[in-house]
Amino acid sequence: TAQVSGATLAYVPRSLQSADSRPWPVATRLSGELVIDRQSLKVRGARASLAGSPALQITRADAVIADLANSVVAVDLEARGPLPELLGFANSSPVGELTDQALARVVATGPAELRLKLEVPVDAVDRTRVQGSVQLQGNDLQIAPDLPRLARARGMVGFTEGGFSVTGVQAGMLGGEVRIDGGSQAGA
Repeated sequence: TAQVSGATLAYVPRSLQSADSRPWPVATRLSGELVIDRQSLKVRGARASLAGSPALQITRADAVIADLANSVVAVDLEARGPLPELLGFANSSPVGELTDQALARVVATGPAELRLKLEVPVDAVDRTRVQGSVQLQGNDLQIAPDLPRLARARGMVGFTEGGFSVTGVQAGMLGGEVRIDGGSQAGA
């Protein structure tokens, strides 16, 4: 067990990805506890920034490779920062590919919180699984250019590699108040 501070971590190294895949952002200024126990490796209670997104802060992260001989990297993190940077992370990383670019046309303002879980099989990163949610905190956003703007939106937007969901989002739209629940499924 060791305390780590100021580290840089490529949790999915570019060398493991196909040439046409988007790179996973590198964690920078990482601090936390590193535990190596026989055949497992853990990072606990980590805090970090993401390269290319300086205002996006990882406030808590845990990562585990339970069996170094059969490597699957499991990451569970929470982050906060400006919603445009959270969207930039999603759209420029493999999360965008995994969610079928569901957030690619969203334009937004204001702060937000992200929860993200990843399961990355090291020998088959193309089979990565993602589960996440973004907590809207009074944000203004426009889902697509041809849709009305949502003002002061509050609620939860969830996503996986299979689609996205909107749960209890309340916002101002077209001079009134709306509540939105729904979602999509990949390929639907």
